[in-house]
Amino acid sequence: MSPKDSGVPVVQGVAVASPYDHNNNNNNTYQDAEFNGSKGNKQPNRCKDWPFALLFYGQLGAMIACAVIYGPAGFEQYQVQNAGLSADAAGYFKLGGIVAAFAFIASGLMLSIMMCIPQFLIKTALIFEVALMALWAVWGFLYGNYVMGVVGIIFFAMMICYAFAVWKRIPFATANLGT
Repeated sequence: MSPKDSGVPVVQGVAVASPYDHNNNNNNTYQDAEFNGSKGNKQPNRCKDWPFALLFYGQLGAMIACAVIYGPAGFEQYQVQNAGLSADAAGYFKLGGIVAAFAFIASGLMLSIMMCIPQFLIKTALIFEVALMALWAVWGFLYGNYVMGVVGIIFFAMMICYAFAVWKRIPFATANLGT
Protein backbone atom coordinates (compact mmCIF):
# COMPACT_ATOMS: atom_id res chain seq x y z
CA MET A 1 0.00 0.00 0.00
CA SER A 2 1.52 3.36 -0.98
CA PRO A 3 1.39 6.41 1.31
CA LYS A 4 -0.96 8.01 -1.19
CA ASP A 5 -3.50 5.18 -0.73
CA SER A 6 -3.23 5.11 3.08
CA GLY A 7 -4.42 8.70 3.59
CA VAL A 8 -1.00 9.93 4.73
CA PRO A 9 -0.23 13.31 3.16
CA VAL A 10 2.76 13.27 0.81
CA VAL A 11 4.95 16.35 0.88
CA GLN A 12 7.14 16.99 -2.11
CA GLY A 13 10.24 19.11 -1.98
CA VAL A 14 13.68 19.22 -0.49
CA ALA A 15 14.01 18.24 3.16
CA VAL A 16 15.42 20.99 5.33
CA ALA A 17 17.29 20.12 8.50
CA SER A 18 16.09 21.66 11.72
CA PRO A 19 18.65 23.72 13.65
CA TYR A 20 17.25 22.30 16.91
CA ASP A 21 18.06 18.98 18.53
CA HIS A 22 14.80 17.04 18.79
CA ASN A 23 16.28 13.89 20.32
CA ASN A 24 17.34 15.18 23.73
CA ASN A 25 15.52 13.92 26.82
CA ASN A 26 15.05 17.06 28.86
CA ASN A 27 11.66 17.98 30.28
CA ASN A 28 10.66 20.39 27.58
CA THR A 29 6.88 20.17 27.24
CA TYR A 30 7.00 21.27 23.61
CA GLN A 31 9.24 18.38 22.54
CA ASP A 32 8.34 15.50 24.86
CA ALA A 33 4.59 15.77 25.20
CA GLU A 34 1.83 16.31 22.74
CA PHE A 35 -0.54 19.16 23.35
CA ASN A 36 -3.27 17.93 25.68
CA GLY A 37 -5.10 21.18 26.34
CA SER A 38 -3.10 22.14 29.42
CA LYS A 39 -1.40 25.50 29.72
CA GLY A 40 2.08 24.13 30.42
CA ASN A 41 4.33 24.40 33.43
CA LYS A 42 3.89 27.04 36.12
CA GLN A 43 6.74 29.49 35.80
CA PRO A 44 8.40 30.87 38.93
CA ASN A 45 7.51 34.40 39.95
CA ARG A 46 10.74 36.32 39.56
CA CYS A 47 12.04 39.44 37.93
CA LYS A 48 14.66 38.82 35.26
CA ASP A 49 15.28 42.50 34.50
CA TRP A 50 15.78 43.85 38.00
CA PRO A 51 18.08 46.77 36.98
CA PHE A 52 15.37 48.10 34.68
CA ALA A 53 12.72 47.49 37.34
CA LEU A 54 14.77 49.61 39.76
CA LEU A 55 15.11 52.34 37.14
CA PHE A 56 11.36 52.24 36.48
CA TYR A 57 10.44 52.51 40.16
CA GLY A 58 13.06 55.23 40.66
CA GLN A 59 11.60 57.25 37.81
CA LEU A 60 8.07 56.71 39.12
CA GLY A 61 9.15 57.88 42.58
CA ALA A 62 10.86 60.95 41.10
CA MET A 63 7.71 61.89 39.16
CA ILE A 64 5.55 61.53 42.26
CA ALA A 65 8.02 63.59 44.31
CA CYS A 66 8.09 66.34 41.66
CA ALA A 67 4.29 66.38 41.50
CA VAL A 68 4.02 66.70 45.28
CA ILE A 69 6.74 69.35 45.58
CA TYR A 70 6.13 71.51 42.50
CA GLY A 71 2.55 70.67 41.53
CA PRO A 72 0.62 72.93 43.92
CA ALA A 73 2.63 75.98 42.81
CA GLY A 74 1.19 75.62 39.31
CA PHE A 75 -2.34 76.21 40.61
CA GLU A 76 -1.65 79.05 43.05
CA GLN A 77 -2.82 81.69 40.59
CA TYR A 78 -6.24 80.01 40.39
CA GLN A 79 -7.77 80.78 43.74
CA VAL A 80 -10.71 78.74 44.96
CA GLN A 81 -13.82 80.91 45.07
CA ASN A 82 -17.14 80.35 46.85
CA ALA A 83 -18.55 77.32 45.04
CA GLY A 84 -15.50 75.92 43.28
CA LEU A 85 -12.79 76.85 40.83
CA SER A 86 -12.27 80.30 39.43
CA ALA A 87 -13.67 81.02 36.00
CA ASP A 88 -10.21 80.78 34.39
CA ALA A 89 -9.39 77.35 35.81
CA ALA A 90 -12.85 75.95 35.13
CA GLY A 91 -12.56 76.93 31.46
CA TYR A 92 -9.20 75.20 31.11
CA PHE A 93 -10.51 72.03 32.73
CA LYS A 94 -13.62 72.01 30.52
CA LEU A 95 -11.51 72.54 27.41
CA GLY A 96 -9.13 69.77 28.51
CA GLY A 97 -12.05 67.39 29.01
CA ILE A 98 -13.54 68.20 25.60
CA VAL A 99 -10.19 67.71 23.86
CA ALA A 100 -9.60 64.42 25.71
CA ALA A 101 -13.05 63.10 24.75
CA PHE A 102 -12.53 64.11 21.11
CA ALA A 103 -9.08 62.45 21.06
CA PHE A 104 -10.52 59.23 22.52
CA ILE A 105 -13.29 59.07 19.91
CA ALA A 106 -10.97 59.99 17.02
CA SER A 107 -8.41 57.37 18.10
CA GLY A 108 -11.07 54.67 18.17
CA LEU A 109 -12.34 55.62 14.72
CA MET A 110 -8.85 55.77 13.24
CA LEU A 111 -7.98 52.38 14.74
CA SER A 112 -11.03 50.80 13.13
CA ILE A 113 -10.21 52.39 9.77
CA MET A 114 -6.59 51.28 10.07
CA MET A 115 -7.66 47.69 10.71
CA CYS A 116 -9.81 47.69 7.54
CA ILE A 117 -7.19 48.91 5.06
CA PRO A 118 -3.70 48.61 6.61
CA GLN A 119 -1.76 47.88 3.40
CA PHE A 120 -3.31 50.84 1.59
CA LEU A 121 -2.51 53.16 4.52
CA ILE A 122 1.14 52.06 4.68
CA LYS A 123 1.62 52.53 0.93
CA THR A 124 -0.16 55.89 1.05
CA ALA A 125 2.05 57.06 3.92
CA LEU A 126 5.23 56.12 2.05
CA ILE A 127 4.10 57.82 -1.17
CA PHE A 128 2.96 60.89 0.81
CA GLU A 129 6.37 61.23 2.48
CA VAL A 130 8.19 61.05 -0.87
CA ALA A 131 5.81 63.63 -2.39
CA LEU A 132 6.16 65.90 0.65
CA MET A 133 9.96 65.90 0.38
CA ALA A 134 9.71 66.70 -3.35
CA LEU A 135 7.32 69.55 -2.55
CA TRP A 136 9.74 70.83 0.10
CA ALA A 137 12.57 70.94 -2.48
CA VAL A 138 10.41 72.67 -5.11
CA TRP A 139 9.13 75.17 -2.53
CA GLY A 140 12.68 76.07 -1.54
CA PHE A 141 13.81 76.70 -5.13
CA LEU A 142 10.64 78.63 -6.07
CA TYR A 143 11.11 81.10 -3.22
CA GLY A 144 14.84 81.53 -3.81
CA ASN A 145 15.96 79.66 -0.70
CA TYR A 146 18.50 77.40 -2.36
CA VAL A 147 19.73 75.90 0.91
CA MET A 148 16.20 74.74 1.68
CA GLY A 149 15.89 73.37 -1.86
CA VAL A 150 19.15 71.41 -1.62
CA VAL A 151 18.21 70.04 1.79
CA GLY A 152 14.81 69.12 0.33
CA ILE A 153 16.50 67.23 -2.52
CA ILE A 154 18.69 65.36 -0.02
CA PHE A 155 15.69 64.36 2.08
CA PHE A 156 13.75 63.48 -1.09
CA ALA A 157 16.54 61.11 -2.14
CA MET A 158 16.64 59.60 1.36
CA MET A 159 12.88 59.04 1.34
CA ILE A 160 13.06 57.38 -2.09
CA CYS A 161 15.74 55.02 -0.75
CA TYR A 162 13.66 54.34 2.37
CA ALA A 163 10.51 53.65 0.34
CA PHE A 164 12.35 51.19 -1.92
CA ALA A 165 13.92 49.49 1.10
CA VAL A 166 10.67 48.95 3.00
CA TRP A 167 8.24 48.42 0.12
CA LYS A 168 8.83 44.67 0.04
CA ARG A 169 8.19 44.48 3.79
CA ILE A 170 4.70 45.99 3.58
CA PRO A 171 2.95 42.58 3.74
CA PHE A 172 4.80 41.81 6.98
CA ALA A 173 3.86 45.19 8.46
CA THR A 174 0.27 44.60 7.37
CA ALA A 175 0.25 41.24 9.16
CA ASN A 176 1.62 42.92 12.29
CA LEU A 177 -1.12 45.54 12.19
CA GLY A 178 -3.72 42.81 11.74
CA THR A 179 -2.34 40.94 14.72
